[in-house]
Amino acid sequence: MDAFEKYYLDFVNEVPNEILTFGVYQTYPNTPGIDAVAWLRADVPENGFSGVSFAKTYCVVNANYDNPEAKGRYASCQVLDTTLGTSWEIVEKNGVAQFNDKHVGDSNDDDLIVIKNLSRSIASLGVGMSGKLAAIKKRVYVGATAAFKINPIYYVGIFADLEVGTV
Repeated sequence: MDAFEKYYLDFVNEVPNEILTFGVYQTYPNTPGIDAVAWLRADVPENGFSGVSFAKTYCVVNANYDNPEAKGRYASCQVLDTTLGTSWEIVEKNGVAQFNDKHVGDSNDDDLIVIKNLSRSIASLGVGMSGKLAAIKKRVYVGATAAFKINPIYYVGIFADLEVGTV
């Protein structure tokens, strides 16, 4: 697959009198201990259609967990483009945990993205595609590393109410 080729998913709603929300998730079976989050979504009106598109471009994410209206979801606070096989660090700059300006090296595995937490606080670190968070490792302690073996399996679900970033 070409990394810059665009992919499309189309959804059809044949249910009368209902708007359906389709959520797209990625899971990484070779990366235990991570949560998949709603990565893409499309609202489809009754007797209508809609879709989503994405490119296989990767990103690293320093995320915040928030709980608006008692629905937990991860909101990205910093997203940087990356490539597979890279290693990153979260550091403390001016009192804020954030990524170094660029990746710090290779991960020694072409399908692996590694993020080390060198900040002064516990972090929620993730990876995504097309600039959006797809998978999160929560509670990465200071000095610990989150490693993501990138071999996604894609899932689609139908929801009554869904926000991007919801586990």
